[in-house]
Amino acid sequence: MVGIIKAFITFAEKSIVKFPKVSFKIKNPKLARRLKRTAVTLLITLVSLFGTGLFVGYYYEDTIKKIIIDQLNKRLATEIQVKEIEFSIFKKFPFASVHFIDAVAKDAWSDPKIKKETLLEAKDVWLEFSILDLIFKEFTIKRIEVDHAKLALKILKDGTDNFQFLKPSSDTTDKSFQFDLTKLILNEVAVSYLDQKNSQDYRVLAHKLMLKGHFSEKDYTLNIEGRLFVNRIRSHRINYFSNKETSVDVTLYVNSNMGRYTFKEGGLAFGNMKLDVTGDIISNKTADSLNLKIEGKNLELRTLIEELPSQYGEYFKEYNCKGKCYFTASIIGSVKGQDRPQVSVLFGVENGDFSQKASNMRLAGVKFNASYSNGSKRDASTSVLKFSDFSASLKEGSVSGSFAMTNFNHPEVQLKAVANLNLADIQEFLKIDTVNSASGKLTLDVDFNGVMNSSSFTMADFVSSKTAGKLTLENCTIEFKGSKHSFSNLNGTFDFTNNDLGTENFTGNFSQSDFAIKGYFRNLLPFLVLQKEHLQINASLTSSNLDMDNLLQYRMSEMDTVYKLSLAEQLDFKLDLNIRKFNFRKFNASNISGTVIMKDRQFVAQNLSLNAMDGRISASGLVDASQPEKLLISCDANIKRVNISKLFYQFGNFGMTSFKDENINGTLTADIQFASVWSNTFEVDKNTIYAHAGIKIENGELIGYAPVMGLTKFLKGRDLTHIKFATLTNQIEIKDKVISIPAMEIQSDVIDFSAYGTHTFDNHIDYHLSMLIADLKNPSKNNKDDGSEYGQIIDDGLHKEKYFFRITGTVEKPEYIAIDKDAYKQNIADKVQQEKQNLKSILNKEFGWFKKDADSTGNKKKDKYDFNIQFDDEEKSADSTGLPKKETGKGIEKQKPKKQTRKKVIVTGGID
Repeated sequence: MVGIIKAFITFAEKSIVKFPKVSFKIKNPKLARRLKRTAVTLLITLVSLFGTGLFVGYYYEDTIKKIIIDQLNKRLATEIQVKEIEFSIFKKFPFASVHFIDAVAKDAWSDPKIKKETLLEAKDVWLEFSILDLIFKEFTIKRIEVDHAKLALKILKDGTDNFQFLKPSSDTTDKSFQFDLTKLILNEVAVSYLDQKNSQDYRVLAHKLMLKGHFSEKDYTLNIEGRLFVNRIRSHRINYFSNKETSVDVTLYVNSNMGRYTFKEGGLAFGNMKLDVTGDIISNKTADSLNLKIEGKNLELRTLIEELPSQYGEYFKEYNCKGKCYFTASIIGSVKGQDRPQVSVLFGVENGDFSQKASNMRLAGVKFNASYSNGSKRDASTSVLKFSDFSASLKEGSVSGSFAMTNFNHPEVQLKAVANLNLADIQEFLKIDTVNSASGKLTLDVDFNGVMNSSSFTMADFVSSKTAGKLTLENCTIEFKGSKHSFSNLNGTFDFTNNDLGTENFTGNFSQSDFAIKGYFRNLLPFLVLQKEHLQINASLTSSNLDMDNLLQYRMSEMDTVYKLSLAEQLDFKLDLNIRKFNFRKFNASNISGTVIMKDRQFVAQNLSLNAMDGRISASGLVDASQPEKLLISCDANIKRVNISKLFYQFGNFGMTSFKDENINGTLTADIQFASVWSNTFEVDKNTIYAHAGIKIENGELIGYAPVMGLTKFLKGRDLTHIKFATLTNQIEIKDKVISIPAMEIQSDVIDFSAYGTHTFDNHIDYHLSMLIADLKNPSKNNKDDGSEYGQIIDDGLHKEKYFFRITGTVEKPEYIAIDKDAYKQNIADKVQQEKQNLKSILNKEFGWFKKDADSTGNKKKDKYDFNIQFDDEEKSADSTGLPKKETGKGIEKQKPKKQTRKKVIVTGGID
């Protein structure tokens, strides 16, 4: 040790000898000698201390470490594991220190049943004390420094925490080791604080945080200074100040006895936003209260918006914000238990500027003052939020107004707004997702006053609210995204009457259609604000041209145009129609009147009347779109004197390819009942089609219909290419993809005949026709055969003058059956029945018979005459003049000679 001291003295002396080389010289010899002696003395002292430190560190290190560890084990209520412990006098000079390397402390749960995890994990922890403590062996920890650590603080729902790691003072009476902290230093320490009881979650990283004060005294001043990175501050699932660099510079007065912490000066700085904090926090056994004032002066609006919670800041992400704002909040009152403090906030903006990033459209000159208070009861029932003196300009337009909401449990809302804006400017600034473009002028002056029965609006709230004011549209155009259509030339003045919006003349165009509406839009505000609310329209609609062909198009290609009908679920209306011209696909109509109603995606037409196809149509119907992708369509229609050829043409020949508008002409009068299921792209489910029609065709024409034309070869001098008939009546039914045609008499300019049958949707036919035998060709004259080539017809005295054909197959390939057995049977039975009735009449007239057809028992009497009708087949060998022939659409086809079956009709029976 003596050698070390001598070495330092020699070094010092050599250094002092060099002093005269500096630029100044001490002229007073006595002063120079004193300074030299002082320097030597100081150097000797330092060398002595250094030597002492080396000596103590070498000889007493193990003793000191043992004392420190023993005392910590006595005072700490948690388990600590340390990889290595070092003692040093010089590392934290002028303090001696015990250095814990890779220290891990477990949770300090008071309940042993709770699993203990890591409370603190630190790379370096220094406990620092005075070097003089080494002499007296009484150690007082003055400073603690923690480097590169993780601290996880937790509070459970029952209030239990994991960080009460010091044992009660009554358990530690040993005075040889004490804590008398004056400084706590945290370097790169990550702190997480999870409070399940109060729904708080904080995560910060202390880059360099220093707490200075006499912590062991009852009254002291505490200085907190440093830099933090706030990873997250979450309260009740709302994030505040996430991922922000923060600085702290606060001076507090601490009164330990009263538990009072008084903010004397300083505050917090989040980025460029600085908030000054003054006031008191009291926390003791009897009280927990706040009396704080947080103030931000001359703040940058952009900075304030950046610090908003993420769910609120989302609204401003598309805008650049400028301007000045202020913020002052006071929190006064008890926070103990269920107590709540009184909260008052004043904030406002001066000369604000919000510009859309994409378009640079600016909402300029934004100005408003606002206030919030939770009121006398300090809860939602007395809370008040107000915005006053709001004003701003949007390009050449302006907007102003005020807003107030009181009683957050049952909010009463008052809103006044005055605006004079261009729709193009509004769209360019707001960038509404559903709108592609907009233009025109909007003028608004509205006053709304309403009370809500809960924290959100309901239908009942809107019904009880009051709205007054006007809305005016001038030359407005709106084009929606994803739509081929746009509204244009919108003009109108609307009056607000509570929840209704009324107009005397709202005109415009929707795509290629024009409209004029007079009436009411009911429930408008609930529809705009609330989900699942219905807009109800009760008005008259006038249009000079309604082009449904254009309105219902939703996809076009070179090959086809697809139409789609979608009925809005939340739109109800009742419209009285007055439409001059209407078209959809090939259908054209004019002078349409009637009422249409839509509710719950069901469209109803009542008393609809229109001119179409040279006639008049009256109808009522339903389009039910309540099922996804499906339309149930039904209607009752009365058709008067329409051109049947135009009817077929405008309705696409009803999907038929073999019987078209070119095949029929005349004037149709009919009563029709129709029902079917369609897709919303107007594809019909043919299996569901049902129709019943009572028809009357006047001045009818059947032109070029192949199955009928094929009969020409069987008739004498008849050309069935173009048949004209005066009047035809019948009842037609469509069901199960089959068109059923009951028996009807057709009197034409070519031939008179009767017909009935069926025609399927895939063009399979089964026609039954009858005509006078006299109209048939007489092949015996040509072939010198006394028999008909269609089979021998035997007149048995009942005057059969008709011949019956049957046509089957398809329209394209009809097959002709020469004799229709079923038709013959039915015809003869009908004639016999008629003869019976005639005979009864004669006998009744001559002899008084058949006055009653039933006996006293009520049973029908048996006729006194009865007939039996049957077909008898005679087999006869075919000869060269009697070949049987089969008729097809291609003509007569000869077959090989075989036995020919001739038909003989036998009628037996008579009067009983």
